[in-house]
Amino acid sequence: MDNNIDNKKVIQMVVIIGILCLFVGIVTRIRNNNLKTLADYEAPSQTAGTTTDSTIDGTTGSSSDDIDSNSESTEITGSEDTISGSSDSGAAANTSTIEISTEEYDAFYYVEGADGISTVYLLYYNNLHEVANGTLECSSDDAYELMLVFYKLYKNHYEFTSITPVNEFESEEAARLANNTYCIGTKLIINPYYNPSITYENDTIICIPSESDAYTDRTSDFPYKITADDYAYSLLTEAGYYWGGNRNGSKDYASFEK
Repeated sequence: MDNNIDNKKVIQMVVIIGILCLFVGIVTRIRNNNLKTLADYEAPSQTAGTTTDSTIDGTTGSSSDDIDSNSESTEITGSEDTISGSSDSGAAANTSTIEISTEEYDAFYYVEGADGISTVYLLYYNNLHEVANGTLECSSDDAYELMLVFYKLYKNHYEFTSITPVNEFESEEAARLANNTYCIGTKLIINPYYNPSITYENDTIICIPSESDAYTDRTSDFPYKITADDYAYSLLTEAGYYWGGNRNGSKDYASFEK
């Protein structure tokens, strides 16, 4: 009887040691591959009720997100916007508690590339308000900030049609026509079909994509319209980005650039 009990204890210890070794191996591979997660910057608290600070917030520029790592889901207190890709996307934020599951939390990370370009992996709500996986290829200097920005946008149910690297399209204009959100270097393009680039040649308006003529009138209400009241505008300008819609003369209502 005693031998059976001892054997069970030995087996349990071997299993535990095996799990710990596997975990250490995974963590080591992640570090070696230059992978950075939200936990590197906004780690779940070790005790319930402990708050952690994030450098970006949708309204004040700082946040106190309550994250409880002891529960099945991560509970985050923040400002929830009612953005859903509609014409009232700039609606004022209201305070509420948003639960983020561990899987959702872990889905936000980026991998640093050797060429100064990092790949950011994230979740977003699509035009059907379903959760989808997105990928941004951006300047490594901006990867951390953009990861946090899109984390905030996801928490607040901000909608996109797709978030895919621009090189997966035939051209940049094709990516804009598909209303795809993407980066080129330090420039971020958000929902460009509804927020076109506009230049003037004599008395003629040149719109890119050309099919977005209806959205050059920024006094109209339509889905995905970015204005100075928009939640994405608030997050990105607070992070130091300049909005192309504020330019004199030509405009690029989808672009944010440092």
